[in-house]
Amino acid sequence: DGGERDFTYVDDTAEGIIRAIGLDGYNVINLGSDHPVRIQKVIEIIEDIVDHAAIISIKKRDPSDVISTWANISRARELLNWTPRTSIEDGINLAVDWYISNRQWASHILS
Repeated sequence: DGGERDFTYVDDTAEGIIRAIGLDGYNVINLGSDHPVRIQKVIEIIEDIVDHAAIISIKKRDPSDVISTWANISRARELLNWTPRTSIEDGINLAVDWYISNRQWASHILS
């Protein structure tokens, strides 16, 4: 089924990094949504937003890839008073809106 990933909207991640700037010493802090989402669900959200069905080609999973990711954000809550505020639906909507507004510029980015 493609597994699950713990997606986090970039603005939420940036806020967590900014909050961490003032910490003393060395800290390992996960910034994530604390809520894994099935890859198929992400595809469905994108399809709904762009009103177009995806053409899906399922490949064999690379053995080095994990089936699921899930960030434990307890230290982010404790040390930074941080939790993500952007839902997966809102984050994808914002990303699609950004891409549509910047499509010409983004088309020049080389992979």
